[in-house]
Amino acid sequence: MYGFLGESTSRSKIEVIRLAEDMTMRCAHSLTIATVLSDATGSIMFHKGEPVPVVCGGINSFTQVVNQMCYSLSDPFEQYSGPMLSPRVGAASLVIDDGRTLWVTGGYSDSTIYKTTSYTQIGGSNSTLASVGSGEDLIFSRRYHCMAKIDQSTAILLGGKSKDGKFQYMTWSIDINVMEWRPKMSLNTGRSRHVCGVLKDLSLPDMKYVIAAGGEASDGIVTDTVEVVIVPENGSNFHSNFAPWEYGPKLPEAISNPVGSTTGNQSKILVIGGSTSSEHPAVLGTSSVYVMSCSALQCQWGKLDYEISRPDANNGLALMLPPTNPMEVRSSQFECKAVNMYRGALKRRSN
Repeated sequence: MYGFLGESTSRSKIEVIRLAEDMTMRCAHSLTIATVLSDATGSIMFHKGEPVPVVCGGINSFTQVVNQMCYSLSDPFEQYSGPMLSPRVGAASLVIDDGRTLWVTGGYSDSTIYKTTSYTQIGGSNSTLASVGSGEDLIFSRRYHCMAKIDQSTAILLGGKSKDGKFQYMTWSIDINVMEWRPKMSLNTGRSRHVCGVLKDLSLPDMKYVIAAGGEASDGIVTDTVEVVIVPENGSNFHSNFAPWEYGPKLPEAISNPVGSTTGNQSKILVIGGSTSSEHPAVLGTSSVYVMSCSALQCQWGKLDYEISRPDANNGLALMLPPTNPMEVRSSQFECKAVNMYRGALKRRSN
């Protein structure tokens, strides 16, 4: 059973949605939080065996200042923070080290486009966060790129915008154990502000799919194209063998800046909200939640029976959690008993 958290019409609230295994909605309501961010990155970390949503960087939606802090949301009404090495927005991140370390990559602040990365670790009695130094640099400076974990030792970086503002086709894999980058086959469509993820084939357990969906395309327009590459379940073959990207089933509509998240068992990827125009992102948006799954070498899109409350919301962040998260038991108001997405999406900030 899964669900997600999303921003409501109030800037200090997040939507809470409880979903069944078949992605049908059980209930929905909202929670109040202290800090709302736009263009942040983050993931699920683990503290004392419990999953904790962690959000880093982005733009403080009240002060409009680029944020240098990371926040762990271990309770609906409490947030514990720790600094990154530098403020950044439009970054991408991965959890490594058995869930204890968040690796934040790229992004930008003011006129600086980063190729640097940083590590943040979780610990203490209250899920406190601490910066523990810089990580392996990216090959090139990137912002609005996307990263996905193939397995415990392998990850992939897809697209993004370069230092000169060009939309990127290039993809890179990295061996997390030795932090070694290797170039892979380029995307057919250069894209940024897109969704990516890794899905397992529901019928063929030895097959996985890397998905790149939507975003702004190389010509600066919003795209509905989806690209798919099949990788073996045995990640040891991933570095040496990578088939070309192929176009998969298109999104039901062209979307940039959607919120994306993959279910814990990698059976489905959710694409939530986003902009339908690169010129007027705060005005033209979608409330829809689309779901992709793959079976017998075929992938298809479905649509959730729920729409987010703010169709103009974008630049958000999706984090999926199992229903055992402590947030579900600490709040008497939290009746849905599942927390999954932290979405701090507000009006889009221009580059």
